[in-house]
Amino acid sequence: MKRVFESRLLLYFAAFLGAITVTYLFFPGFMSKDSFEQFTEAQSFHFTDWHPPMMAFVWHFIDLIWPGQQGMLLFNNLLFWLGMAFILDSRSSRKELSLLFLFVIGFFPPVIALLSTIWKDVAMGSDLVLAVGLLSKASTVDECKTKRILLCMNFFVLLYAIGVRHNAITAVLPLCFWMSHITLKNAITSMKKKIVIGSLIFASLVLFNAIATKTLIDEPSYLPTQWFMAHDLTAISAMTGEKTVPKVFQNNKNMTYEDWISIYQPFRVEKIYNPKNPNRLKMTRNPQELKILFTAWLSALTRHPLLYLRHRIMLGAFQWGFAEEVWYPFQTGIQNNDMGISTELSSRTKITVMILYALRNSLLFRGWFYLLL
Repeated sequence: MKRVFESRLLLYFAAFLGAITVTYLFFPGFMSKDSFEQFTEAQSFHFTDWHPPMMAFVWHFIDLIWPGQQGMLLFNNLLFWLGMAFILDSRSSRKELSLLFLFVIGFFPPVIALLSTIWKDVAMGSDLVLAVGLLSKASTVDECKTKRILLCMNFFVLLYAIGVRHNAITAVLPLCFWMSHITLKNAITSMKKKIVIGSLIFASLVLFNAIATKTLIDEPSYLPTQWFMAHDLTAISAMTGEKTVPKVFQNNKNMTYEDWISIYQPFRVEKIYNPKNPNRLKMTRNPQELKILFTAWLSALTRHPLLYLRHRIMLGAFQWGFAEEVWYPFQTGIQNNDMGISTELSSRTKITVMILYALRNSLLFRGWFYLLL
């Protein structure tokens, strides 16, 4: 028994060392434009819906303890590595192999490359790993009190995942059903009841997140859905020359076919709003104008369904790594900023980035490869 306890303790200690090591390698943490936008909100404690506010809210308190981005870098890594330790502790009977798997997965190039950066995507992914770990551990625990604690912790972990990125709901839903199954595991109950309980857990998470988000946001909505509609319309205009984007969203009212092409890029939505391009589109915070955009979007899709499908397939091809070069597989440093954060990288960070950069176009960073496995 003592040996089992010691081996388990070693596993969790190794996970802690893994988190510290990654933090050290990429210290103080890579940041992009999105990272700085959320860091600004975290420091000001003033939140918008351009990014879901939950990460900036948590970051605010971490920043009070350890000012800068490094606190969030360590936090995300602790979520991921602790989640991995829970999974391996509950699923592997051989602790020697658990340690091996822990470091192989944790230092796997596509994993460590993302753990370097303070992004809401990384926060969501790390958080979901912890959620899977907590549920995996709870499913193997017989002691009721411990199981309840793990399940209670998991509820808040799932809530954070949805709060960090709203599209996390697609991953959270099956975890809610798993949570329901574990909760009612020893009870004589039907599958229908487990599905109902899981659905109620999911609904409560969505409701609490909506309340939290609405409470935190303290200014009119940026209406972020306009991004994908404007991008779709720009794609159709670039393919046909037809002015599908309503004039209220055009800076240049006399856009030519070449002008539409100049702002369209299948895999970069933000290019249509590039402030340096005179043909850029305007963004709105007016719900009535958003309705005009939606009507135009729906009309264009109805008239050009094949072109829309072509645009989306091109976007998907880039996202899944079918292009010759993998598009933006990871951040490679700290973006220039006006917050006084140095963009200089340490020697150890430069060496690590060089190794990852050499692998960036390999199968390791192509999403389609993992679909085949």
